[in-house]
Amino acid sequence: MEEVVQTLVEEDALIGDRGHYRLETAPAALHIPQTVQGILAARIDRLSVEEKTFLQQLAVIGRQFPASLIKHVVPQPEDDLYRILTSLQAKEFLYEQPAFPEVEYIFKHALTQDVAYGTVLQEQRKSLHERTAQALESLYSDSLEDHYSELAHHYSHSENTRKAVEYLGLAGQKAVQHLAHEEGSRCFITASELLSESGETPNRARLELPLQTAPGETLYVHVILLCKDSVTTTPCGIARTGFCMAYTLGSRIWPVPVGACGIWGIRTKPCNQRTKRRP
Repeated sequence: MEEVVQTLVEEDALIGDRGHYRLETAPAALHIPQTVQGILAARIDRLSVEEKTFLQQLAVIGRQFPASLIKHVVPQPEDDLYRILTSLQAKEFLYEQPAFPEVEYIFKHALTQDVAYGTVLQEQRKSLHERTAQALESLYSDSLEDHYSELAHHYSHSENTRKAVEYLGLAGQKAVQHLAHEEGSRCFITASELLSESGETPNRARLELPLQTAPGETLYVHVILLCKDSVTTTPCGIARTGFCMAYTLGSRIWPVPVGACGIWGIRTKPCNQRTKRRP
């Protein structure tokens, strides 16, 4: 409803101040898209070329972003940049959000970002994703670890497969260290899929090896943590025993750090085979 009202205001079908609008056009003469996505797309199309291009670039950067990141990604004089930001806020596409150490901007609705992103050409998207990732590396060079997930996201949608695999691996490692094993596995699997799509290269085997073994390692850690005190006759205890055996046998064939453990800095201790038994 909010977007419908905004559309009618922009088309001069409603006039007056917010909360005191009056209808100027007969309802039968109005042409309103049937979906929210359609309404948003129509609103974006009514922007000036300058505003629309700017909004599309912001949609690739993300849902929320600081002013400094915009300046690094969007090649625009600062005065023009803030003028367009002010205009997009007035038209209720963006909000300004106080934050420390600098002001941030956020799309009013996640759907607005999605619709704007969908209007960006594929090749342009890839270029903008890579520029955003490079800007993040430059801005946060002293705290890159806090931005591994963002960097992985942007490089994964660019043409830079090498960087995508690197940051997906780092993001996966960080997730595992914080016991987010499912998230870590998704990162490793996505990185492996990107390598597969890139075709055969001299470095592919070296890069792919840790990606293929890491999901099993995260599952191993997860089972050990869940089943730490389980007896061997329960399903969880049986699973733990099986993983312990697999780990022990695998370490004989494929010693650390060549095997799964240690490739991304993941560390686990060999498990104690002497588990409790039911009396």
